[in-house]
Amino acid sequence: MSGRGSAMVDPDVLAKASVWTARLWADDVTEQDRAACRAWCEAHPDHARAWSIVHDVGQQISALSKAGARATLLDRRVSDPVRRRALKALGALLTVGLGGHAVSRTGPWQRRVADHATRIGEIRALSLPDGGRVVLDSATALDIVYTGDERRLRLRTGRISVVTAPDPMAPARAFCVETVHGTALALGTEFSVHHLDNSTEVVVQHGKVELRPQHAVSAAVRLIAGQRAGFTQEHVDDIRTAAPGAEVWTRGLLVANDLRLSEFVTTVSRYRVGVLRCDERVEELRVTGVFPLQDTDRALANLTLGIPVDIAYRSSWWVTVVPRPSAGT
Repeated sequence: MSGRGSAMVDPDVLAKASVWTARLWADDVTEQDRAACRAWCEAHPDHARAWSIVHDVGQQISALSKAGARATLLDRRVSDPVRRRALKALGALLTVGLGGHAVSRTGPWQRRVADHATRIGEIRALSLPDGGRVVLDSATALDIVYTGDERRLRLRTGRISVVTAPDPMAPARAFCVETVHGTALALGTEFSVHHLDNSTEVVVQHGKVELRPQHAVSAAVRLIAGQRAGFTQEHVDDIRTAAPGAEVWTRGLLVANDLRLSEFVTTVSRYRVGVLRCDERVEELRVTGVFPLQDTDRALANLTLGIPVDIAYRSSWWVTVVPRPSAGT
């Protein structure tokens, strides 16, 4: 691959370009996806450069089609385990081609190779082998790994809410959720785990959870009901009180209580395909109310009823929350 411009493009932008590549290679890609990708490329010169770099690698990858690999990726008749193995191999090639920068640890690639995954805007409940329950949030990827020694959920990206059940096996196996940052060990509990780019956040509703960063040298940190904390691979952040209504997302709702508008937009954007942004002139406005996460157009329309903003649709794939014009202007 030619290295032209790669040193001048932020790795996060390269990662986004690889995400768009993955989306356009998906078997359910739509014309709207292609239009949204074009809009992203046109939004900034760095986006176009990143796309060019990723495209160069894509030309190398396209040779896989001669061996039938690309057909394997896109053919629904091929068994899921075979398709996942092919996608993992393709992801590895893309990572090597971009010097390890472009394929994010979160996002579409993770959802394509996981045991269970949700699309953007989808919220899905699953029963666990031991009778427990897990709810997958929008754009979440999860592996369920039960062995004779432990019960493990591997959260690749996104957010889950877990209600554990007594282990039918004796002696009882440990139950934990793993991310790249470490593990959350459940001690008879109901809790949620959110895999963010640079950390993992855990909120406990009932029972207790022990946080164990991957590389921490200190003892595990225990959370009790009503507490929340984030952790990286090295340490656990300060323990805080969980916000009221933190788990209503499992019912497709967002409860905002004096929430900064910029944070509201960031949250809603996780449930919407395309770009949703907040004009900096209104990002400090405060939002209070209950909003539907699985109908983001209605959530945005409801937003305008409570604060002085309008919703500017460049297209359904490019939306901005902007100040409402003053009367007479």
